[in-house]
Amino acid sequence: MARNEPQVNLRMPEALKTALDAAALENKRSLTAEIVARLQASFDAEQADISVTDLAKLLDAQEARLKAWALSIASHTGGDIYKK
Repeated sequence: MARNEPQVNLRMPEALKTALDAAALENKRSLTAEIVARLQASFDAEQADISVTDLAKLLDAQEARLKAWALSIASHTGGDIYKK
């Protein structure tokens, strides 16, 4: 972290501070870097959730289109979609 980054002072439960200290030590980061990494990960996860939801909607729509296409082909080929 650069020294010119904004500073934020906050209060937190002692148990949370202890857990963050332990995680920072395990991850070989400063306490500040650990907190920043965890906050960033929480925002990244929110964005990923939105993307997964949107992707699921797109896949559902594509599945419906493919089913309609297959039914259309089947109706034109007498049920044999490989018939020429």
